[in-house]
Amino acid sequence: MIRDIGQWVLSQALSDQLRWHVQPRAANLDVSVNVSALQFMSPGFADSVVELLEATHSDPESLTLEMTETVFIRDGDRAVVGLPRLT
Repeated sequence: MIRDIGQWVLSQALSDQLRWHVQPRAANLDVSVNVSALQFMSPGFADSVVELLEATHSDPESLTLEMTETVFIRDGDRAVVGLPRLT
């Protein structure tokens, strides 16, 4: 369930950010979302992030994905492959 929950959290954060951007005091608010190693390594993760950014008309520069080093310890080669799609 962690993948589904993680996807929901990311979607909710981007939706909230979009809603906050119309508020004068929060117009330039960035959001950070923790991503589990399992979620990051799941097939299609990068594509799902891109889709959510497009669906919410969010600026990719205003989203920070946070993950622990566990992502790179588990399978560093595979993790590095997914990074270019997210940068």
